Amino acid sequence: MKSIRFRVIGTYLIIIIMTITLFEVGVYSMIKNYYISNIEVMLKSDIDVCLDLYHELYRQYDINLKPNIVGDKFLPYSEAQIQILDANGVVLFDSIGLYAKGENLSELTIGKLTGKGSFTQQETTIMDERVLSVSRIIGAEDESVGILKLSFSLEGAYAALRQLMLILIAGGLLIVLIVSIVGLLLSNTIIRPTKKLANHIDRIASGNLSTVDVGKHNDEFGKLTDNLNNLTKELKSNMELREQFIASVSHELRTPLTSIKGWIITLKTQRDNNKAIMNEGLEIIDRETDRLTGLVDDLLDFSSFTLNMQSLKKSRFNIIEVVQYTCRQMKPRADRLGIEMSCSFNGDVFIVNGDRSRLKQVLINLLDNALKYSERGDKIDIFSSIKGRKIRITVKDTGSGIAHAEQKDIFIKHYQGSNAKKGSGIGLALCKEIIELHDGKISISSTLNVGTSVSIELISG
Repeated sequence: MKSIRFRVIGTYLIIIIMTITLFEVGVYSMIKNYYISNIEVMLKSDIDVCLDLYHELYRQYDINLKPNIVGDKFLPYSEAQIQILDANGVVLFDSIGLYAKGENLSELTIGKLTGKGSFTQQETTIMDERVLSVSRIIGAEDESVGILKLSFSLEGAYAALRQLMLILIAGGLLIVLIVSIVGLLLSNTIIRPTKKLANHIDRIASGNLSTVDVGKHNDEFGKLTDNLNNLTKELKSNMELREQFIASVSHELRTPLTSIKGWIITLKTQRDNNKAIMNEGLEIIDRETDRLTGLVDDLLDFSSFTLNMQSLKKSRFNIIEVVQYTCRQMKPRADRLGIEMSCSFNGDVFIVNGDRSRLKQVLINLLDNALKYSERGDKIDIFSSIKGRKIRITVKDTGSGIAHAEQKDIFIKHYQGSNAKKGSGIGLALCKEIIELHDGKISISSTLNVGTSVSIELISG
C-alpha cells in the first residue's frame, strides 16, 4: 500500500519542478534575448559610425578601387568582422581574411536589401561558429556603391548562457532537495495524526471503542478527531444499550415462557381434570401468549420503521376522535388501577393526513406508560391545544417522573431509565419514529416524583 506521505510530497514536487522549470526557461529566454539584442544594437551603432566616416572619405577613396584602405579606416571603430562587398555581393575586403577577395556572397546583394540604406540582420553559422551579422548599403551622392557587413561571434554569449543554465539547473535541484527535506518534515504534521486516526479506526473495527488523542489541532484534523471520538462514544453507548436491551428482552421473553411452560407441565400432570385449574392455566397461557405477541410486534414494527421498510397508510381524519376513542379504550384499566383519567377536548375538530392505526398506536403507548408509572390515586390528563395549522396533544400524569439527566436519552431505542419497569425499551423510540414520519414532533418534560408530560405536535393536512 502506498503511503500518503509520498503522494503528498510527490504532488508538491511535481508542482515545484514545473514551476522552477518554467521560471528557468523564462529567465534563460530573457537573458538570451538581452545578450543578442545588445550585440545587435552594438553592431548597428558601429555600422552607423563607419558609414558616417565613409561619407567623409568617399571623395578620396573608391571602395571598388581601394577597398583595403577604406576597410582599414573602419577597423578602429568596431570589434566585429568587417566586410565590404560590391553591389553584386562580391567580397572586396574582409578584416579577418575569412573570405578571399573576389569571393561571391550571392545571398547578399544590394537588390536583396529592402530600400536604400536598409538594415538586414541574421544569425548564421560560419565555420561551426554562430555569428550575428548586420548589413547596410553604402551610398555616395545618392548612389549605392556597395554593402558594409559587420559580423560578431555569438559563441561568447552562448558560453555565458550555458554557464547560466548550469547555475539555474543547479539552483533548481538545490531548491527541489531543500523542498523535499522540508516536505518530509512538514508531512509529519499530516501523516502522524492520519496514522493515529487510521489505527484508531482499525481498533474500532476490532471492537475497541476507546477514544483517540492526536494532539491539539484547530483544523480539519481536530474536527475529524472530535467527530470520530463522538462516534466512538455513540457506538459504545449503543453497544451498552444493546446489551441492556438483550438482557431486558431476554427477561421479558423468559418470564412469560416460564409461566407458559410451568402451566403446561401442571396441566399435563393433572390427574383429576380439575376444570377450574385448567381454565386458570389456559387463561394465563393465553394472556402470556398475547404479551409475547405484543413484544414481538413492537420489535418488528420498530425494525420496519428504522429500516424504512414500513409505509404509512395515510388518510384524512379527525385526530380528536382517535384520541377520544383511545381514552375510552384505556379508561377501564385506569379505573381498575385506581387512577383518575380525564380527557378534555370540548368537541374540537382537527383534520390530519396520516396513518390512523399508527397514531392510535402512539397514543396507546403514551397512555400505557402513564398508567405504568402512576400509582393508585394519581391522575392522568389528556388535552389538546390548536394554533393555526398545528395541534399539540398532551398526556400529563402525576406519576413517578423521570430524572432530568435521563430525559435527553428517553427516545433512544432500547434505553431504559433508572426507575424503568418491565418492557423492551423501544416504545418511546417507536413513537418518535412514527411521529417524525408524519412530519411532527414529540417532546417530554418531567420532574422526578412529581410527574411527566409528553406532547406530540402534528400539522393539519
